[in-house]
Amino acid sequence: MTAGTKDYLLRSRMKALEALLGLIQDCPHDDPQSAKLQENMEKLWAKFRQVLDLSEIGNKSGCLSCSNTTIDCL
Repeated sequence: MTAGTKDYLLRSRMKALEALLGLIQDCPHDDPQSAKLQENMEKLWAKFRQVLDLSEIGNKSGCLSCSNTTIDCL
């Protein structure tokens, strides 16, 4: 792996982590009945999976390729 490739991967990982943090901070924690809660949780889950894929954590267990989105699967 070249230095340019490593830099690109590091930037991608940081960008995904920053986006995940932003989604978490913007999530309506005070209103569990919020209409946007489901939409926000789907975005959070997708970004979380992206972070795991980029960090290669998800590749070790193989669970992230299945359609089961429960914590048990991870």
